[in-house]
Parts: sequence; C-alpha cells; structure tokens
Amino acid sequence: MYPLAHAVFGWVFVILAVQPFGGALDVGVDAIGWLGIAWGWHQLVVVEAGFASARAVALTGAGTAVLRLLPGPELLVVTAELVAVAVVALGVSLGSAALLRAAEENGAPLVAAQCSFLRWAAVGVLVIEVSAALGSLAVVQLTGLASSAVLMGLGLAAYFTLLQLVSAGRPWLRVMGRR
Repeated sequence: MYPLAHAVFGWVFVILAVQPFGGALDVGVDAIGWLGIAWGWHQLVVVEAGFASARAVALTGAGTAVLRLLPGPELLVVTAELVAVAVVALGVSLGSAALLRAAEENGAPLVAAQCSFLRWAAVGVLVIEVSAALGSLAVVQLTGLASSAVLMGLGLAAYFTLLQLVSAGRPWLRVMGRR
C-alpha cells in the first residue's frame, strides 16, 4: 500500500471520529486514525523532509486523543478538546505544505496548486479556531464561531484527504523499495 494511502485511511478515521466529548470508541478511532496518518507521513520523509513535522503533528493528535480518554479536571478535558480541533487544521497545513514541496520538485503543478490553497486555508481556519476558542471564554456567543471553524477545518481535511487519495499512486510518492 502506498504511504499516502495509509494517511488517507487515517484521515477518514479522524474525520469520522470527530465528536466533541465523544466516548471511548470515538476517541479510540481518532487515535488510530492519527497513527495511520503518522505512519504514512513517516514513510514519506525520504521524499520530502517536511513530512517529519507533519508526522509530529499527527503523533500529537494521537496523544491528544489518548489524553481525552483520561479522567481529569474540566480544564484538562477542555484543553484536550481544543488541541484536538487545532491539530486537524495544523495537520492539514503542514501535510499540504510538505506535499506541495514534493509536488513542485517533481513537476506536478496541479497538486502543488491545490496544496498551496489548502495550506493557507488551514492556517486561516486555525487562526479562527484559536481566536474563537479563546474569545468564547469571555463571550459565550463566540462558541458558534468556534463550531463553524471546526466544521470548516473538517471540510478542508476532507478535501486534503481526497487530494492525497488522488496523488497516492504517483511515481514520486512511491517509496516501497526505500527504507
């Protein structure tokens, strides 16, 4: 299986398992998804070094999912939820930036253009998510903005998942013989 196909399966799990204050099954599926993404991107570090930082974000997502399972004070649970949401946008941003550089180096302008859009759109969503989350602590009405930003982040993640699926079989992303 191609490395990006591992990441695609992981993204599908992450997108489907997003449920605020979800149970053990939701959080477990989320952790498995992030580990799948990390494994796919780990294999692609030989293609583009930027996948190393994207892999670190995916591992942070898996760790955050595990933290959400632990009982703890409400502040810890809320913080873990906020980090889990932010990691999706950050993962899309760093993953698409790494894929962008690999596409530019290998003459794939359409993939590069899509990745460029996704990278900056994810940065914008991340800024909105963090601002709305922090602002909702002071003004309760900003909770709706935070929820909308989460949905936008999931939409970008779905778009990025499709882009990775379409790009997975490209010769410059096949690393089966390399370790």
